Amino acid sequence: MAAVFTYSLVVWIAKPAFDKRLLPYSRPQVPAEYQQTIILSGKDGKPFWKGDGRELYFSSHRAGWNDCRWAFALGKKYWRYDPDTHVWIVDMPMVVNNARGDGWRLCSNQLGKLLATTEESELRAQILHWNRAKAIVVGLSSFLGLIALFLLTANRRYFRIALAAVFLGWAFVIVADRAGADFFDGPPISIGSLAVLGILLGGVSTFAIACDGKLVAVEK
Repeated sequence: MAAVFTYSLVVWIAKPAFDKRLLPYSRPQVPAEYQQTIILSGKDGKPFWKGDGRELYFSSHRAGWNDCRWAFALGKKYWRYDPDTHVWIVDMPMVVNNARGDGWRLCSNQLGKLLATTEESELRAQILHWNRAKAIVVGLSSFLGLIALFLLTANRRYFRIALAAVFLGWAFVIVADRAGADFFDGPPISIGSLAVLGILLGGVSTFAIACDGKLVAVEK
């Protein structure tokens, strides 16, 4: 529970943030073919959506732009716009994918201009960053507070078992976070922040077990 609670706080504090000033998004001009009511039909020919073509273009354009930004931030090679790869295509009618392609191309061009003066690795770190300092401070403080509360209230006979359970719980959420990030193609929490917290957790556990051993020896 301590590990899960602390992990949740760290994710909330250190959630990724894009630098909107460095890579801004602005609404594009709507092509003429979207300035009308549009009906989207499935592969079976049955319509499943009807609405304002301009809003459809805006939302699809922004989705393509966002996907390109994520692809670059995650180090994917396909972030560069290439009309032959069609990486922005999803299982939707082409009227949607054409707008997504426009958004992807816009983001790719913006990134290309920024890369003219900045290294790709440096730009990637600037565009998407984690608040590591706050993550470490908040996470460590929360976890140590929970451990201190446990020390004041728990029976020492269950002390080692509880510490092992907390450590395993922490390891579980780290592994789950990495696996989830790969599955959803999103950014995991900074592995550096998790590593520091894990090392501190190990140190606290070792120190607590040593103190517990001394207390038991004194009682005997």
